[in-house]
Amino acid sequence: MRLAVIGAGGVGRAIGTAWRAAGHDVVFGVRDIDRRRDLPGVATIDQATAGAAAVLVAVPGAALANLLDTYAHSLDGHLLVDATNVIGGTTLHQLPLLLARVPRARIFRAFCTVGVEVMTEPVIDGARADLVFCGPDGPDRALVADLVTDVGLRPIHLGGLDAADLVDGVTRLWFALAFRQGLGRHHGIRVLADPGHPS
Repeated sequence: MRLAVIGAGGVGRAIGTAWRAAGHDVVFGVRDIDRRRDLPGVATIDQATAGAAAVLVAVPGAALANLLDTYAHSLDGHLLVDATNVIGGTTLHQLPLLLARVPRARIFRAFCTVGVEVMTEPVIDGARADLVFCGPDGPDRALVADLVTDVGLRPIHLGGLDAADLVDGVTRLWFALAFRQGLGRHHGIRVLADPGHPS
């Protein structure tokens, strides 16, 4: 499957590398190709999104508005996976901005609740860490869940985009455990459930 990763920081590289290892055709879309020649499959953002089955947006949260100013035309109409966080903001997500600027995109929020260390090494003490995400029901939901699985994490769908604040709450919990409680950045969250209990 052809996948585009917009952004070449730690998160984008970790997820793109995992997707490539899972057999996907991954293209990294960046503004300045000459600065990212070390990346395999690097291209312009317009080139990366063309023909992509899904597009991961993995730029810093503060850079999202500027990205949309220039490249909304390339992102609109795609399945978008928003991995951005506005650190220190009232909300970590910017879904109103995305919905306004790319109204034809099918938007999911994922890969924003754990650090890059967990994305790189998702199995901790023998257990695979969970990754919560949100977005609409339908075929795209199953695809996003598969993409989470391909990174090595266990996907847990929390609901539609109205669950974005709930997803943000898990992100804040991860940060609190990492820094306030001193667990460090390589820790994960695992949901345990009785398989015999009716849902």
